[in-house]
Amino acid sequence: IYYDFLGAKVEVFKLLSELNTAKDGITASEIAEKLSLSRQVVSHYLSRLLEEGKVAKTATKPVYWSVISKMKTEDVFESFIGYHGSQSEIIQRCQAAVKYPPNGLNILITGQRGVGKSFLASLIYQYAINQEVIKKTPLTLF
Repeated sequence: IYYDFLGAKVEVFKLLSELNTAKDGITASEIAEKLSLSRQVVSHYLSRLLEEGKVAKTATKPVYWSVISKMKTEDVFESFIGYHGSQSEIIQRCQAAVKYPPNGLNILITGQRGVGKSFLASLIYQYAINQEVIKKTPLTLF
């Protein structure tokens, strides 16, 4: 049986996110059972996710794992093409403008039709909500 082990870590995180409604979290054994993987493999990926700061674990036996909710603030721009490359400086400037005290700075986004201005605006909006700079209200784009 072939299994995509690069995707296994993503699947572990995705399942943990979906099942994160449990009060104390979920055990590696429960995740392993649902994904048909060994507990050791799941524990390995959970440890990697812990090192990346994406999940938290309890100091109990058995160990309960949960997703760190603040992770959303960092991943909002992940879907933006060029996030790790050519557009990284623009993303950093947008993040700085959102965080600028006391209430952020205005941002004017210009460009030709179809280049992603509205998409970038919606990502900035979501980032501002996640950073608790603004409250969630309907986003108006024009």
